[in-house]
Amino acid sequence: MTHPWSIAAVTLAYGLMLVGSVSAGGGGSPAALQSFPLYNAGERVDGLPLAAVLRREDTAHFVSFVYGDCVAGDDAGCAPPAEIQIWPSCRRNLGLYDRVQSVGAPAERISVR
Repeated sequence: MTHPWSIAAVTLAYGLMLVGSVSAGGGGSPAALQSFPLYNAGERVDGLPLAAVLRREDTAHFVSFVYGDCVAGDDAGCAPPAEIQIWPSCRRNLGLYDRVQSVGAPAERISVR
């Protein structure tokens, strides 16, 4: 029987290995470093432990920190309680979306003498 803590420890170690290769202080070759800053919220978020660190290098190109765990039902999957994704600003920012509406009163152009 496999202990749940051993699986979590291996998952966390693998995730930290991935983060080490993408963070500026990770030591790997310069080509392996991310072109965007990588931050995380720490080992716990709202009491939930860091469960996994995932890196996607396809067209999405982001790093995801997964906190907590879930128990899937017989015929359904489940999402973790908390996930924080870090994207490069050139891939995901408000300027890339159509019809971005600002909150509050519309801007008004004024001139000052």
